[in-house]
Amino acid sequence: MLDDDKGRIGSCTKSFTATIMAMLIEKNTTYGSPTKRLMWSTKLKEVFPLTKWTITAAYQDATILNVFNMQGGFPREIDDSKITVANSDPKGQRAQYAKEVLKSTPANAVGNGTALYSNAGYILMGHVIDIVTNSTWEAKLQDMILTPMGLSSAALGPIGVNGQNLGPYGHKAKYKNNKSYDPIFGTTIAGKAPAGDLHMTAKDHSAWVAWHTRGRMPGGAPSSCPCLGAGCLYPCLTTASFNTLHAVGTMAPYGAGFYRGGSNWAGLNATLHNGAIAGWYAEQWVMPDRGLSISVMTNHWRRNQTDNSSIFPFDLLSDAVSTLANKYALSGSCSSPQAPPYTLVFNKTDASCMRNTVHKSFTRCSASTGGYEKLPAAPYKADVFLDCAKACVADTMCLAWRFISLKNATNYTEVTSSGRGCRLIYRFTSTTGISTGRRLRGAELASEGPGAGGALVAVAAAAADDDAPDGADETSSAGLVWRRGLRAYVAPAYTCVSDSASPSVTSGEAKAVKSAWSINVGVDTYEPYSSSANGLCVANMTACSDLCLRSSQGVPASGSNGYQEQPPCRAWTWNAQTKQCFMYSQAQSDISLVAQAPIAHCILKSGKVTGC
Repeated sequence: MLDDDKGRIGSCTKSFTATIMAMLIEKNTTYGSPTKRLMWSTKLKEVFPLTKWTITAAYQDATILNVFNMQGGFPREIDDSKITVANSDPKGQRAQYAKEVLKSTPANAVGNGTALYSNAGYILMGHVIDIVTNSTWEAKLQDMILTPMGLSSAALGPIGVNGQNLGPYGHKAKYKNNKSYDPIFGTTIAGKAPAGDLHMTAKDHSAWVAWHTRGRMPGGAPSSCPCLGAGCLYPCLTTASFNTLHAVGTMAPYGAGFYRGGSNWAGLNATLHNGAIAGWYAEQWVMPDRGLSISVMTNHWRRNQTDNSSIFPFDLLSDAVSTLANKYALSGSCSSPQAPPYTLVFNKTDASCMRNTVHKSFTRCSASTGGYEKLPAAPYKADVFLDCAKACVADTMCLAWRFISLKNATNYTEVTSSGRGCRLIYRFTSTTGISTGRRLRGAELASEGPGAGGALVAVAAAAADDDAPDGADETSSAGLVWRRGLRAYVAPAYTCVSDSASPSVTSGEAKAVKSAWSINVGVDTYEPYSSSANGLCVANMTACSDLCLRSSQGVPASGSNGYQEQPPCRAWTWNAQTKQCFMYSQAQSDISLVAQAPIAHCILKSGKVTGC
């Protein structure tokens, strides 16, 4: 087969159906009414109300996840002769199919931990997607996966028809002593596609599996997905969803469109799915321990010479997958780097975001009319300004800080009676009914004062109780009560001015630094200051990103191979094959990231340091 030849992936299509459902759940999709939200725990009787559908009692409380886990109790198939709707109406076919499935006799107990493979269950889930989106499974497949991921070769149904040579087509061995093979173009019922009727090139199929592999690697998936609407450049799933799809941390042998298949050459956390349809057989492998994904397919079915049944070429593909996995194994020269001596920041949308504080001597930051000041939460010490800076960084509500040195201070009016010279500055007005937010994220100011029905109470004076804990009610000298919550933008909370006449004052603002990174890109033309021959050996791209971030903040970057580099770092590249991290110090405006063509075992992963 050539690179642009298409192959049918059969039941590997189930991973697409499951991923669509995960995306819809993350989008808080509602159905039937604004209060009915689609969840993994949604029961079938909620989507198919008993007033309109006949559902066998055992199926009624089965959840969406039960069905995806192959624990819905459904039989493997339903008699195709019951589908009388034309192929031109796949949604109508699924509605008819769902009617038959829901009233069928259970083939297994529901949700008992035992998986019973069922195409019928996934076709039913395709119709759930039809219903909750008021659209079709086919449209959602195209809009949510195929188009944004650029899987342009993917399409539904057979690749060609009898008599048309449109590329490779399925073959099945003849029986007994006949050694030839019959071509199989295949006819399908369009409505059954959610269970297994996609075809595409192996290149596009491996790109699909690579996305799942990256999502299961440290730092490869965000903790939330803000980008799921129109204009998004790529699909998004959270770490939690990837864990559900791949049955991570559960006893379920089958997740949702993937099942566990760990081995020495694939890694213990590997998952896969296979697919067989009309003379085609395919496998897709997700290997997060190896940082590798593999698609392999063949148009070759054998015959059992005893009973004339089909024999799928498991052994042939197993040999191919294991050979590919070993061929593209990571280099052994740096294959077991030591853990970096710091805590990695995983599961961030921007790969890594580390809070930091900018400090300036002879500068005085004070609360303005929109803010107030308080001591850091006890116990703490503030012998030097860094102690005060750390206290502000550790408090997600702190916006700025001021430190008065007891050693150098001549004006003690700002030093508290307890002898501590550190003050933290917060925003003054807050909204109630919202859990404590992150620094510098605003909420709309709907109204002010006690007359707002408790929705918002503003403090009129800056004398709030310094010792009130986060989340607690605080009382001002004016007698008004307010509750900490997500900060509202109403006025500047603080001002910072030069005060060269006071050598005892050092102030700073809470800032953050992040690394925006991309896959399959490198830093163009420049030599890394960490040495082009010997980069720092680190475990993964997140570790490389964090080394650069720490370097940009003044912390020397160290790799487990003994190399230590000084700041500043403005961009980084991690080579997945050698596990080496390279850092660059050129000006931000000079550094550009250049795309490289996707190759087997994507090697370069780069990013630039920016402010949060």
